[in-house]
Amino acid sequence: MRHPSSPRGSLRARSVARWGAVVLFAAVPSLAAYFGTQQGPGSHQAAGPHQAAGSQLGQGTMTWALANNDNGRVLGPIAVVGDSNSVAPWFTPGWVEMAERLLGLAPGQIVNTSIPGATAGPHPELPLTKSGPTILDQALNAGQVLDGLIFALGTNDISYGHDAAQVKADLDELIAEVQAYDSEIEVFVALVPPLVDPVVNASGLQTEIDALNALIVASMPADRVIDFHALLSDGLLGTEFTYYNDGIHHNALASALKAQAVVEVLSVAYGLPVAMKLEGGK
Repeated sequence: MRHPSSPRGSLRARSVARWGAVVLFAAVPSLAAYFGTQQGPGSHQAAGPHQAAGSQLGQGTMTWALANNDNGRVLGPIAVVGDSNSVAPWFTPGWVEMAERLLGLAPGQIVNTSIPGATAGPHPELPLTKSGPTILDQALNAGQVLDGLIFALGTNDISYGHDAAQVKADLDELIAEVQAYDSEIEVFVALVPPLVDPVVNASGLQTEIDALNALIVASMPADRVIDFHALLSDGLLGTEFTYYNDGIHHNALASALKAQAVVEVLSVAYGLPVAMKLEGGK
């Protein structure tokens, strides 16, 4: 962890130095046991038991690899500025908490200032508390010196009528604010997930999401982009089983996949000996 009174030094050198060689492996028993019974948006359900015995996820096994430097925490803090799909109010844990555990961080080391309805830019018709600049300010002033910050915004901006170019400009302003605040905070941007509701897609919103994602990919270093869009686009572990009926909000399986993607990107960016994968089986 970086401290205000200490020079930061090389990101990779610091990360490698503070990670130990101990890697612990555990298998998730099942989504039902791990997450508890899912309910839709607006519902609240207590989390299920967190078990460590191996079992199957359908025909595959989810393996989590945790790294820890003796008894010390190894990375963080990191902030997340996102919308309802990062808050996950209708099941626990969400992808933020899962990624935190996988990285071996203490609870709260990923500072999640996400809020339902959040947007990258200010919208006059929305409460100020939902705007990206306000949420980012909360993340930067949460009393911790950040190692990294993840933006997971854009769905609501597009839904509320902003085009791709405007949303990208709003994201750029947020990134510039982070860099002005502390140039050593590593910034990551998650691509906007697809909207799978046919009515929503018929309105052309998915076209704007695709355009926004293309702009993000074109302007960000590849190792700073977290591809939530491809992850949830299609296939067995795509839209068929990862969305609630509203076609917008992600369920517990989606959160597991998103946590996997986040950990993989952070592992590469920080040079961390962490691995997590969903292995399919026959």
